[in-house]
Amino acid sequence: VHNDDHYDVFAIECQHLEQSESVHETYPIEQDAHNVLIESMDMSYDSDQIDQNDEDTDLSKERELLVSLIEKLKCEIDESKNRNKFLETSNKVLIDKLKNEIKDLKKNNSLELSNSQFKEANNKLSKENDLLYADFKKSTAELKRRNSIEYASEMELECAKVRDTISILKQQKDAQIKLYKTREDNELEKVIELENKVKVLDNIVYKIGQSVQTINILNNKCRTSFVKPEYLKKAKQANPRL
Repeated sequence: VHNDDHYDVFAIECQHLEQSESVHETYPIEQDAHNVLIESMDMSYDSDQIDQNDEDTDLSKERELLVSLIEKLKCEIDESKNRNKFLETSNKVLIDKLKNEIKDLKKNNSLELSNSQFKEANNKLSKENDLLYADFKKSTAELKRRNSIEYASEMELECAKVRDTISILKQQKDAQIKLYKTREDNELEKVIELENKVKVLDNIVYKIGQSVQTINILNNKCRTSFVKPEYLKKAKQANPRL
């Protein structure tokens, strides 16, 4: 559906809505007029009953006029009802048509959105492919360089440097092991020497203990009993071994 068709449809619908509103606004007015006329007729009848002096000719004309007006109003009301029904039917048809057009528009918008998303995904994939191809070309160039004689010579020199470094490190390690072993041997000799000194000291302590025991035994044998404690004290001062 073209934009002009949409404009025509909405214009027709607005026109019908305005006509419908006009009819709905006219119908209460006509109904009020009908009520006013009926009330006027009732009042006329009441006045005829009260006032017996009115002329029959005027009353008859008034009644005929009222009846004619009422019939006219009834016809207009029926026409308004029929017109309203027609407008309602037309509006329903137009609304259904608009709903279908809106569905078609939504489908078209959905397809356009899908196409846009597909294009975006395709562009992203193309960029990723370009990056992968660039990496592939870089890797191919690197492999080609490594397969060359110059690269082999460079690698041979690097291997020689690494072997020299390993040899130096091995020599340093052997020297450290030798130094550590020498220190360990020296420490072991010191430990053995200290152990021997401890044994000698143990023998000395043992002999001193034996000597002290012997002295105590001799002191006990030579000890004199004193009657009073002060005599023993004086004797110890003279001979501390007692």
